[in-house]
Amino acid sequence: MTFVIVRSISRDQDLPPLTMSLEPYKETVTVVGGTPATSSRVQAFEKLFEKISGDHRLDVITTDMNDYILKRSVESISEVNVRYMVGASFHSENYTAWFNNKGYHTAPLALSLLYSAVLASECPTCELTVVNKPLPYQLATQLDTVNTGINAGFQLAFNSGFAMAFICALYVLFYIKERTSRSKLLQYVSGTNITLYWVVAFIWDYITFMFTCLIYIAVLAAFQEEGWSSASELGRVFLLLMLFGVGFLPVTYLFSFVFKTPATGFVVLMLFNIATGAILFTTVVLLKFPGINLQD
Repeated sequence: MTFVIVRSISRDQDLPPLTMSLEPYKETVTVVGGTPATSSRVQAFEKLFEKISGDHRLDVITTDMNDYILKRSVESISEVNVRYMVGASFHSENYTAWFNNKGYHTAPLALSLLYSAVLASECPTCELTVVNKPLPYQLATQLDTVNTGINAGFQLAFNSGFAMAFICALYVLFYIKERTSRSKLLQYVSGTNITLYWVVAFIWDYITFMFTCLIYIAVLAAFQEEGWSSASELGRVFLLLMLFGVGFLPVTYLFSFVFKTPATGFVVLMLFNIATGAILFTTVVLLKFPGINLQD
């Protein structure tokens, strides 16, 4: 779930190339003007629209483009802003590509349609495709992205801490139940050594936690995210989780002596883990925001 969310909102990767086309727009009206001397260009423009799918209308005019757009703006400025994205006018001495600056990518789209019409009028079997390939993110932008938390590192750390808070709290249920039901007392009475009891409990809990960590590592390996894909990287994560298991199990055993009902112990320990883990981690990240101005 974490990687699905990150891949949908993250800006860790550079933006993909975008092919200029009218198809991403819902409904458009494209205005083309020309003179008798440039009728072949206008006809080529019309043929281009026969290949475009969707609700896209082409209006061919013989009047001045400025006068036509101004007139349509007076009649319905909202329609012009929303639907009139690009246009073209062909004259004997020059060709002009018109675009609406309220729409995204309309400037390269207008040039793409104009050049495609010119090319098609000279070579009917030729086609022209314009692709916008964004520049890579600058280092400053990448660092800002890391600090805002919209990246795989922050999301994985936060959600892992949140999940571990639940997993760690689950281990307290059995020991509270065993103590309150007096079953542990019966084991002591029957001759079970206290040290041996807790050593065996630790070993068994540690083995079950290890299987949980292996599933966690398998999920990381399956998604092949940068930084969590190679054997050495996954090995470091697994080692860190194993050391974490050595630390949290004794704390869980101590909490089992405080509560009388398993449900209460589980909830309190879970909240304690969240407060000392995910919340403190998020607090540190928030304090790094430039707006707070705490860094030198």
